[in-house]
Amino acid sequence: MNRENARTESPSGGRPPGTAAIAIAAGGTGGHIMPAISVGRALGAIAPQCRVEYVCGRREQEAEWFRAAGIAPVRLPIGRMGRGLWGKSGAVAALAFSVAKMIVFVRRARIGVVLGMGGYLSAPPCVAALILRRPIVIHEANAVLGRTNRWLARRARLTAGAYKELENLVPAGRFRWTGNPVRETMGTASREDGCREFGLAPARPVVAVTGGSQGAASLNRFVGEALRRLDAAQPGARIQVVWACGRNDYEECMRQYPADSFRGIDVRMFPFIAKMESFWAAASLAITRAGASTLSEMALCGVPAVIFPLRSAMDDHQRLNAEALVGAGAATAMSEYDNRPEQLAGAVADLLANAEKLKAMSAAARTLARPNAARDIARLALEAAQCGG
Repeated sequence: MNRENARTESPSGGRPPGTAAIAIAAGGTGGHIMPAISVGRALGAIAPQCRVEYVCGRREQEAEWFRAAGIAPVRLPIGRMGRGLWGKSGAVAALAFSVAKMIVFVRRARIGVVLGMGGYLSAPPCVAALILRRPIVIHEANAVLGRTNRWLARRARLTAGAYKELENLVPAGRFRWTGNPVRETMGTASREDGCREFGLAPARPVVAVTGGSQGAASLNRFVGEALRRLDAAQPGARIQVVWACGRNDYEECMRQYPADSFRGIDVRMFPFIAKMESFWAAASLAITRAGASTLSEMALCGVPAVIFPLRSAMDDHQRLNAEALVGAGAATAMSEYDNRPEQLAGAVADLLANAEKLKAMSAAARTLARPNAARDIARLALEAAQCGG
């Protein structure tokens, strides 16, 4: 097990007294946790003398993501604010308990700096650090500061962000454009590797469809209807589709849009795709939501896209995320509510028929990529902790 993957239930853990420690707080979704793990690994590589501890929330899925990486995080009972008086009262009590637990943890583990990776889970460790007069560094994955980060940004030593535009929302001189950390394997697969992973023909175009790690029911229905129209309009197109439907919607998508119902489109559905580096490497064009990790991975891999921002996303952050790619010429944006399936079918057909356009969009996407994001964020945390590197 790597140094940064050491267990945290016993913070002293047999480690040499006096060694500095950095706590990384990440929970809620894989979009917070996977980047946190990447930053932790970067810390272990560039400053092995620094211990790395992890903090996550109460959901079993959060702990499972960490366990898959060989990490046993400290877990807090905090969750999203519930509804009604009892729900809100319970959330406030859990927050107070979590802050108290983190004060003890920061002291016992001799934490030099807390790195908050966004979301409500960042609040207790960062507040504890502030109470104990330890510096905090935060990271914002989206194009707008989340509610927790809005409060923390005014108190953080530094704010790292995925989008340049965030600089206007942070106290002067305390913003660094780092991008979003992505998995170390991202960008390592060739198109041939990607096509081989899914049994595809490299000579034929591939449309990659994903609604994010949780899936997206309304997007799945819209895409399914669009593929039917595309198939009817171009029965001999021989387009290949790799479709990550999400575990919750997989059976319904298989029932509604079985592969043998298409005449000229080769559709391959999956409930979940672990090797996203292969998924993006195979793609000629993507149809996606506008989650931060998804867009960062696409930018790094240079994948042109038709983006469907989630309308209900908090603070409309998915629309703002998408605007960055659209403005750069890397993507076009649509909505399953404002557009029709035949419009998506037409957009896909037009883009796949225009190799020069796709090439230009791919190049534009790469201009937004920050391949060293994990290392750069790690260095900011080390700078704040003043423990070398």
